[in-house]
This record gives sequence, C-alpha cells and structure tokens, in this order.
Amino acid sequence: MSETQQKDVAHADLYAQGSQATPAPNPFAHSANVTIIVPEAVEVRLVDASGLSEYEVWSLLTSILSSAVVGFFVAFLQASANARSLYLGNLIVFGVLLIISAVTAVAKRRKLHANTKKLRFRVGEAVEPPAELA
Repeated sequence: MSETQQKDVAHADLYAQGSQATPAPNPFAHSANVTIIVPEAVEVRLVDASGLSEYEVWSLLTSILSSAVVGFFVAFLQASANARSLYLGNLIVFGVLLIISAVTAVAKRRKLHANTKKLRFRVGEAVEPPAELA
C-alpha cells in the first residue's frame, strides 16, 4: 500500500458497548475524608459607602504623590548643582501635597472606622435586619 492511500479505520464507541469487566473499587474512598468547620457566628461590618469612596480616593492620591516625591528626590540627588534648586522646589511642593493627602486619608479612615456598624449573625439562623437599617 502506498503512503498516499489510507486505510479506513473503524472507531468503536466504547461507551455504547459497555464494559464486561468488574468495576474497580475507588482507591480514595477511605482516604479522602472532608471535614467542614463552620464558625458559630459571622460578624459583618457595615460602613458608609460615600465615606469609603472618599477614603479610597485620598489613599490613591497619597500613593501617586508618594511615587512623585520619591522620583523628585532621586532626581534631586542625581542632578547637577545648577539644576538642584528646580528639583528641590518640585520636591517640596509634592512633599507638602503628600503630607496633606496622607493626613486627609488617615482622617477619613478614622471617621469611617468610627461610623462602622457591626451585625452579628449566628450560623444557621434566619435573622431580621435591625429596624434602623430596614
């Protein structure tokens, strides 16, 4: 038979024929024990969504400004004597902005933490929300 000719291959449907062999026992039946540990109660902390978004914005701004301050500090250290005053000015401006944004982010975080309400649910019990939240 030449290489260009192909034999017709009959594919057997093994699932449809079924197996005549006896099924093998599950080797993991005794060694695969699953243990689930459920806590007695779950505590949920509710925060004001607008306060959370303000905190996230100030945290993001602090992160960006910290990168700018580090960049200007490195540029200040590597600059020639003539350009140092320009980098020092930028470093001071961005440093002040960083301090302001960091203080504001911490203040927002404290306010957010102070206004947090905690709900405690016992696992397996249906609980109605408090009247002040409904």
